[in-house]
Amino acid sequence: MKDKIYKYLGFAARARKIAVGMTAVEQSAKKGRTKLIIVGEEVGMNSLKKLEKLCEKYNVRLMVFGKCEELSHATGKQDKGIFALEDENLTKAVISEFEKGGFL
Repeated sequence: MKDKIYKYLGFAARARKIAVGMTAVEQSAKKGRTKLIIVGEEVGMNSLKKLEKLCEKYNVRLMVFGKCEELSHATGKQDKGIFALEDENLTKAVISEFEKGGFL
């Protein structure tokens, strides 16, 4: 199940339908493009609180999943732990995998 989620993140990165990092995720949410925010398990509490407020304000779902290193590798980025999916269909697929894998 985890592998499929990483593959979907890779697809989103190649399709340029993902925002990476706190600033890019905030901008994406403000523009109304963000469908789902995925955060690595190692992300700090302050960042997580900031993202929770952002999700409440813009009605976006937030999920804490996986190690930052694995998420970064899946998307082809380095040392990132905050990702925003901007594609509706990929978001549905990822949420479906979360439900199948019992991560929700």
